[in-house]
Amino acid sequence: MGSGAVATSGYPVSGGAASGVVAVPEPQNARPMDTSRSAARSRTGHERPTPRGRSRRGAVLAAAGAVAALLVVLSGCSSGQPPTNASRDGAAPAAGSTRAVSAGDPASSPGACTGTIGDRAVDDVRVPAGATCRLVGTTVTGNVSVAPGGTLEARGVAVDGDVEGQGAHQVVISAGSTIGGNLQLEQGGAAAVGRAVVRGDVQWLRQAGPLTIRQAVVGGNLQVDQNRGWLIIARSRVGGDLQCHQNVRTPIQREAAVRGNREGQCAPVVRRAAPVHRTTSRPPVGHRAHAARPRPPCAGDSVSDDPSDDACGDD
Repeated sequence: MGSGAVATSGYPVSGGAASGVVAVPEPQNARPMDTSRSAARSRTGHERPTPRGRSRRGAVLAAAGAVAALLVVLSGCSSGQPPTNASRDGAAPAAGSTRAVSAGDPASSPGACTGTIGDRAVDDVRVPAGATCRLVGTTVTGNVSVAPGGTLEARGVAVDGDVEGQGAHQVVISAGSTIGGNLQLEQGGAAAVGRAVVRGDVQWLRQAGPLTIRQAVVGGNLQVDQNRGWLIIARSRVGGDLQCHQNVRTPIQREAAVRGNREGQCAPVVRRAAPVHRTTSRPPVGHRAHAARPRPPCAGDSVSDDPSDDACGDD
């Protein structure tokens, strides 16, 4: 052993310190190096993740994601709706999001209508601002609302709830449609109800366009106030009152049957009978009227038949 060597045994080495050898005592309680999992613990006492643990944790997370995606798909199938793109990818749709119902879309979930919905049942229908929605033979189990600037064309539909519009551009209910609730339009444009039934009330307030009701039945009251366009009520029946107030044009009524009262501009006009002028009877043609002649005093029987005229000289 050369100079500078270190002895690891506890016994003295020949030559001592003079030969440059330093003796290091061996620990008495030394233990062999432990390569088990306990050796992987950190100074804080927590076990460090091994590659095998990380692989197991990733497998558990992947299984949980698969189960969540399966639950989303099953929930869509149970409600009768096809899963959206987000549910197909395994992520749930955002809370409060609505999907537009357009032409050819088989979904029956409530949402924005920007196209045509055919003969099927849907929930609430909402027409966005500036959009046009056409309902053809559709059954709406909820309500229909039209946003400002929106257009609704309903033909042969059945609505269980109300049809409401705030600032709607145009609303047309026709072709045998039935509304179970009320039809309420305010501060919008034109509106028409033809060959349709509204079981509740019809309220048109501060509308700017023409308003027409032809061959329709209104179960409740018909109220039209402060409108600027034409208002025509023709060949229709109103089960309640007909109320017309402060409209720019006087409503036109043609064969309108109202069970209740007619109020305001729709009240019946009471016509006064023309005064009768009495005319004097004229003598028949060919009859010559005699002018009255002055009676001479004491004319006697030759002029008058009055016996008092014969007593002229009795005074």
